[in-house]
Amino acid sequence: MTQTSGIITHQGSLLLHQARRGQQRLCVREGNGLRWFHFDRHDVQAVIDLQSPARLVLPYTNAMLAALLFQPGTTRLLNLGYGGGSFERFLATHQPQIQVSTVEVDSQVVELTQRFFQPPPGHPVFLDCAERFLSRHQQRYDLIFCDMHQGNGHPDFMLQQGFLADAARCLSPRGVFSLNLLPNDYNDLLHSIMALRAIFPWIWLLDVPERRNMVMFCLKQPLIAGAQELVTRAAAFQHLCATDLPSLLPFMTRVACPAAPRRGA
Repeated sequence: MTQTSGIITHQGSLLLHQARRGQQRLCVREGNGLRWFHFDRHDVQAVIDLQSPARLVLPYTNAMLAALLFQPGTTRLLNLGYGGGSFERFLATHQPQIQVSTVEVDSQVVELTQRFFQPPPGHPVFLDCAERFLSRHQQRYDLIFCDMHQGNGHPDFMLQQGFLADAARCLSPRGVFSLNLLPNDYNDLLHSIMALRAIFPWIWLLDVPERRNMVMFCLKQPLIAGAQELVTRAAAFQHLCATDLPSLLPFMTRVACPAAPRRGA
């Protein structure tokens, strides 16, 4: 989920579909060559460019793709949170060698994605809670994307140690766990980092420009020598996929490891 883009305005758009989801309305709208869905007054959940369906419209989705810079040889990816199938469309078009599996808890979201958002034909979607799915799952993935939100926050379990430990277990030794967060303030961000650091020794943070989104890349191994290696890989990826990852690198920072306690302290 992201803050509403300036080119996406509910007012004046064409309402294609609406349905009740508990106490909320789920709406699908269209305008300016885009189609999107949202819950009541909450921010946009997913967008498709009708002229270029594989294009990633929302800034944070491009940011999450930077996980591929740490694991360029990815062949298996698990996406927790279907949304409108943005990652699935992009990867099927630009990185078809990557086998993508998706987990989505909401059957309405799955139905609307299949009806309005052009997912790849035959794409596998597991209708399950991400927490339960990971706790029972035995396969390993090179990348796990985690983009799950409730209203303007995220599910409570998303930063709990059990869920994060299961995510780490389901990663290959050189795997990357990439998650999209919407911290309310610095203390909220610090709490998130400390929860992640308890499971993942190496963390990089990408502060999405002009958005509230913070994308975390959590690693079990260093995987990258430094910023210059990221620059080289981002340029190569831009050439392959026409995605402007180089412009995001100035907003990416490695989260420093806490200092080891001194003896006798």
